[in-house]
Amino acid sequence: MIRGKRALLRPMKKEDIAIQHEFYQDISIQVLNGGFPHVSPVERAQQLYENFTKKDPEADCFAIEAEVPFLGFTSQ
Repeated sequence: MIRGKRALLRPMKKEDIAIQHEFYQDISIQVLNGGFPHVSPVERAQQLYENFTKKDPEADCFAIEAEVPFLGFTSQ
């Protein structure tokens, strides 16, 4: 866990899946994220969680909190 003045980077939690799925349904977020606008199944958010929570010595993945419990994610 990494805490800054305005944000917290923490491990992803199962509760983040539903929020990430909502983000995937928002076309304006998809466009801002550089993606092609499309609706994604909940399995895409579940797969993201699975990928981010498995141990990988080559990658670090964090959920981002800043005024809300889950704002998004970042990975190395």
